[in-house]
Amino acid sequence: MSRAASLCGLALILAGCTLVGQVKPTPAGLPRMPSGTYTMMHKGLARKYILHLPKGREYDDRLALIVAMHGAPGTAKNLEENSLLSQKADAAGFIVVYPDGTSFGDPKFPEWNYWNCCTYTGERGANEVAFIRNLVEHLTREYKIDRRRVYATGYSRGGMMAQLLACDASDLFTGIADIAGALNFEECKPKHPVDVLIVHGRNDNNVKFGGAMPKKLLPLAQGEDRPVAYSVHLWKKHNHCRTGKTITRGNVEYTDYSCARGALRLIALNNEGHTWPGSLPGMLGSERPTPEISANDEMWSFWTKARRRRREKAGNKSAFSGDGHAALPSH
Repeated sequence: MSRAASLCGLALILAGCTLVGQVKPTPAGLPRMPSGTYTMMHKGLARKYILHLPKGREYDDRLALIVAMHGAPGTAKNLEENSLLSQKADAAGFIVVYPDGTSFGDPKFPEWNYWNCCTYTGERGANEVAFIRNLVEHLTREYKIDRRRVYATGYSRGGMMAQLLACDASDLFTGIADIAGALNFEECKPKHPVDVLIVHGRNDNNVKFGGAMPKKLLPLAQGEDRPVAYSVHLWKKHNHCRTGKTITRGNVEYTDYSCARGALRLIALNNEGHTWPGSLPGMLGSERPTPEISANDEMWSFWTKARRRRREKAGNKSAFSGDGHAALPSH
């Protein structure tokens, strides 16, 4: 028997050991905190979040991170249980974190302060961007996350938070997916390109799809949202995009824009209301979602393809530079 096998036999008595040809190495360093519910103190507030590590890859480094934000009504727990995003994380191999909004009022009704918010979170001045920044930095250190693959997604008001992060934290987030949300602020000046996916039902009566880009921007009334066209217009301008090409498959319209910087895609669903497409029917604030597409599959595919195109473009530039090194992508 080899020395390795002998050591493994002894270790079985104490902690267990797997021997397949040779001793399987254990993860180096201190054990990482597993999937579960945690609390982070931020500005004197206990902020709760649910963390999900992909099964079988809990000790892998350089994984992508998705920050997923619930709507209102909604909670991190409800989003995690019904969005099926954790199952997608297991299949694709990324980490997902579900933070709870701020509960200044009813603790059962966490809310987000997404800049023009008119609820108690806005009145108390909760700095959600700073909280999310701290959360991402903590997770990045703890799990050695790939800083070039940090993304944000959200449903309804969580989608509005994702838009805010794209505007105010483009140095941290490579891309976002706004699902049934809106971009309601005029002062949006990202410092870096952002890959933006917008998924919205045309029959959404909670956050209306809306009509064309308004000729004049007027102050929003309480509960009013800007149309999807406004978000598309802003990101077309920021990402230096040309007119998009639309393809229809069933009840789904895909519009892809040719952009010089970050990528941009709009998915409009005919006959769809206020939903996270492809989710379970128990999501708070949601109508029955269509099974025709999966928002999870769409966002992961969109971000992955955008990253690949950026790397290919950087590689082509390097090939002509003669230095033999690929240029770094923008994130």
